[in-house]
Amino acid sequence: MERAPTVACRLMAALYPLASEAYYHEVCDAIDTWIHTKQPHDLVGAFRHKATTATIGYMARKYLEWSKIIEGC
Repeated sequence: MERAPTVACRLMAALYPLASEAYYHEVCDAIDTWIHTKQPHDLVGAFRHKATTATIGYMARKYLEWSKIIEGC
């Protein structure tokens, strides 16, 4: 079973494009901050995969950004 932070990160990553499209920038900023702080290393592969399959261009860039930040730590 996945750890709670990993599950939370998956949910926040799914929420990010919805918040962005609704112009809830403070929610997007909070999600970014949380992912940068928690750095769920077990999701790097998932973020890279999502970057290659994302249908929204800015989300592909965001997934790559998250994976690079996590890998750099």
